[in-house]
Amino acid sequence: MSVAQFVQAACVLSSPASDAALRHSADQWLTAFKKSVEAWAVAQQVLAAQAPGLESALPAAQILAWKAKKQLGQLSLEQQSQLVEVLRERVGGLAGPRLPRATMVEFLTVLPQECEDAAVAVQSGVAEQAFQLKQRVREWCLDVMGWLHGVHCSGVQEPSTTVQQSASEAKMRLVGVDAVSEVIEHASEALAPLLVNLVLQLPAQVEQGLLRLLALPRPQSPEVDEAAYEAWVEALLPAVDAAYEVVEHMLRLSRDGDDDGEQQAQEGTGTLAPRPITAGERLDFCCTVLGTLLQQLQPFQAAFSQLGPGQAAQAWGGGSYPPQGLPQAVRDEAEVVVDVIAEVLGGDLLMQRLQAAIEAAVAQHSVRSMQTALALDVAFYCLRCGAGVYGSHHHQAGQALPVWFTGVLRVYSLAGEVWPLPQAGPQAPVTALDYDLLSSVTVLAPVLLPLLGAAQDASLPAGFVDLVLSRSLHAVSSPLRTPDVSHGSTTDAVDAAVDAVRAVCSFAASAGFETTESMLGTIEQLLQLLQQPSRIHQYQIAHQQAVVALVHAAEGVHLSNTHLLQRAAASMQQYVFAPLTAALQQLQQELEHTSAHSEHPASTAGAAGSHSRHQRQPASSTTLWQLQWALKQVQALLNALELYQVYDDHAAHSGAPQLAPVAGMLTSAVEAFLGCWQPLVVVCRRQLPSETYQDVSLCLTSCISLDPRAFEPALGSLADLAAACFFSPGGSQLGQALCRAVEAYGSQPQYQQPLLGMLSCLLSTPQAQAMAGMRGGDANPEAAQALLSLVGCTLRQAASWQCSQTYPHDGACDSPASAAAAALEALLSLALRLAVANAACNHKEVSQRAVASLSALAVLALEWGSALGSTAREFVRRQGSGVVQGTLMALLSLNSGAHLPKVVSLVGDVALLAAACSLTSLPPQHQAAPPQDPAAVHAMASQLLASWLADAQAGMAAAGILPQATAAALLGRLDWDGLLRQATVQVLQRQQEGGGSSWGSSGRVRGGLGSPGGVEVRRAMQRSLRQMADSIRQAGLCT
Repeated sequence: MSVAQFVQAACVLSSPASDAALRHSADQWLTAFKKSVEAWAVAQQVLAAQAPGLESALPAAQILAWKAKKQLGQLSLEQQSQLVEVLRERVGGLAGPRLPRATMVEFLTVLPQECEDAAVAVQSGVAEQAFQLKQRVREWCLDVMGWLHGVHCSGVQEPSTTVQQSASEAKMRLVGVDAVSEVIEHASEALAPLLVNLVLQLPAQVEQGLLRLLALPRPQSPEVDEAAYEAWVEALLPAVDAAYEVVEHMLRLSRDGDDDGEQQAQEGTGTLAPRPITAGERLDFCCTVLGTLLQQLQPFQAAFSQLGPGQAAQAWGGGSYPPQGLPQAVRDEAEVVVDVIAEVLGGDLLMQRLQAAIEAAVAQHSVRSMQTALALDVAFYCLRCGAGVYGSHHHQAGQALPVWFTGVLRVYSLAGEVWPLPQAGPQAPVTALDYDLLSSVTVLAPVLLPLLGAAQDASLPAGFVDLVLSRSLHAVSSPLRTPDVSHGSTTDAVDAAVDAVRAVCSFAASAGFETTESMLGTIEQLLQLLQQPSRIHQYQIAHQQAVVALVHAAEGVHLSNTHLLQRAAASMQQYVFAPLTAALQQLQQELEHTSAHSEHPASTAGAAGSHSRHQRQPASSTTLWQLQWALKQVQALLNALELYQVYDDHAAHSGAPQLAPVAGMLTSAVEAFLGCWQPLVVVCRRQLPSETYQDVSLCLTSCISLDPRAFEPALGSLADLAAACFFSPGGSQLGQALCRAVEAYGSQPQYQQPLLGMLSCLLSTPQAQAMAGMRGGDANPEAAQALLSLVGCTLRQAASWQCSQTYPHDGACDSPASAAAAALEALLSLALRLAVANAACNHKEVSQRAVASLSALAVLALEWGSALGSTAREFVRRQGSGVVQGTLMALLSLNSGAHLPKVVSLVGDVALLAAACSLTSLPPQHQAAPPQDPAAVHAMASQLLASWLADAQAGMAAAGILPQATAAALLGRLDWDGLLRQATVQVLQRQQEGGGSSWGSSGRVRGGLGSPGGVEVRRAMQRSLRQMADSIRQAGLCT
């Protein structure tokens, strides 16, 4: 293939006058050609020509860029180095007259990233050559910057008059700034400050370089000239990205303290010598960029009306999204730019610039003009994006208010003057101004509300809150919305409105503002509007936020204002629990109706079969959705109440939170949910979606946390429901509520035996027994995870339980303690079998939870102060082989590498258990006379461990899991004698610390093998276990 063929094909493809068939043929030829090895040499020859045309030079550069990314392997390391050298020479020579500047800038855009990719790609090659190539790329970056400096500091043509021509010229002549951002991003740390300094020198005049590209003339509107709008966006996005790179690096330098004086800055001006960037240069550059963005990011007039002047706005909805009035793509890209600019400028200067832009629009037009509305909108946008600079402010009592605070309030107050809401007559449409105002309130409320509380003018808080409430209610209630803020858009005004009200109510309460009638009334109206049929499906999350706002508002009510407190409680009943009650009633009616029609009067299949069919009858999807919607609202309410819940350490006994404005609502909420509990139990026994069980479980968990005493009567029905639904699809989600019940009630002796018995009942079901087979949890991993999590939670909690009487060594105990001990014994027998079988599961989460359950058993048995610890130790003494077998089973899992550290700890616990159980086997008179003979304890522990190992090997062989010889060989790799010696020392030391006559008041044998000798033993154990896991995988025993 010759260069002439390539040039001919490229010219045919780029010429508008070419025949369509010829252009298609040329395109196919070039596509095939670029994949060939010859394309490397041809493309370089085209670029090396004396004066190549743009129509051939640009495709040649694009081919090199594509091949450098996709087919770099076609070149050897030497050829790759030669390519970079050729490109470096070409770039250095292009400052001369051989190539037009536009061609060079286009060529420049494809090189920085591709050369960096090439350098990264050869890292796997010869180290010395890769390093040399990397160095050449970095040197080449400096040459490129020098070339750009010469280009942009030379004369610039007059700007074009049309948007299309301006965008085209910008893309051809100034898109080199995209290369600037890439060069800075991939330059070395030492070179980056110099490159940023050069960028500052590029625009000798403000209209040149990056700022010239940012200031491209805006098209009128997307729907007026879509092509011009797309060209504008395409040219502007790289400039916005490059602006972020430049400002971010400037900010990084300022954080590093790289600020020297103006005198140093003036030295070397106009040269490529590095010099510090002054604070003044940073501020000037950022202010210029911000001023440009304040113009470019303004909405188009279509954002305020889709029709002509004087006509009513059209109502939009249903997810339709006509041509937008917001330059959303540019706004999304510019968010990070505004954020870093705000950090550079600071809160005061940022606020000054935003106010100046609004005041300029007012002076040139008027307060009620469209131009002022556009300027105000983009100011709210910038406040939202740059809120981080204000969020760092923490006001102290007696401290003067910040300067920017007055400016922020002034900008918000202008909303009523610039775009007032009509008091009567037709409703005004909801626009982008409403969205940007409300979304900025959401992020600024944590800062503004405390400052408003510190302000001496009492009218300021009321005015700000009234503004937010009125605008939010308008955004939700008005049927007229422009496309940009309609449902389905990324800037939905309804979501922004409810979020703003929630934020204001939350931080008003924390700032000490009392809730007013208008605040509560607005929330009630929002809830009513959001429950309308036209909105309820679209704004489920918004309704949850409104429910949260109701709780925050209740917290702000003064305790003496009983009327408002009662009103808030009534609103909770009406808008949260009434829908739940209605959904449950409707669902029960549907299920009863379906069951009545499905039962055949002549059926003789038996009552059990009829009852089973009755439980599996589905309900309509509409009613199920209503139930899920109502449960999510209850969940939002309970979660918000938990934020204000304050319990002491004995909350489970007292059962009453400290007095707070929401205390009455908290009690009412739990009572209301318990009022729906029995119908909910009936419904949950039917075939429900998995998500519904999760919602029910989350609500139950919150109720138990909020008021354990009130929930006590429902514990029995909760256990029954769990037993009936746990193994149905989604029913295992109820395990979260059971875990919370164990945590809340386990410390009370009267509940210990019922809780342990509840879990034993679950483990005794046929489904759980099926899971207790080898890797049984892989068949139903969701239920297996939940069941094992419940086992682990219960055993960990039992380690801290105090029964009505602790267990003396003579075995005498009172009835409650004896019942708890017997229940624990029964539970451990079932739980150990389940954990051992599932430790080998190939489902990662199941095997991890099984190992965690074994570890929880060890925690309980080694907890000297636990009333149930002696029961657990006696169980382990008899069934220790099961723990050993579970440890070995964990290594048979495909995921053994993921939980290997836990297995290491478990092996150490086995040694500690053997030593502890041996010590407790001594006669009481010997236990009470420390110090014990370590050799005697070690000998007893060795005998006990040997029996465990032998039983474990036999059990593995009997179950057909491993031959006994294989199991013995694997277990024999561990230095059990060294582990036992360290464990014996630690157990005896813990006994002596407890005072000799007992195990001590509290504390387990912690720290594992932490002595200097123990560390070496542990490291050896880790190596052995890792080798065991590798051997098991290599032998294929994991499968």
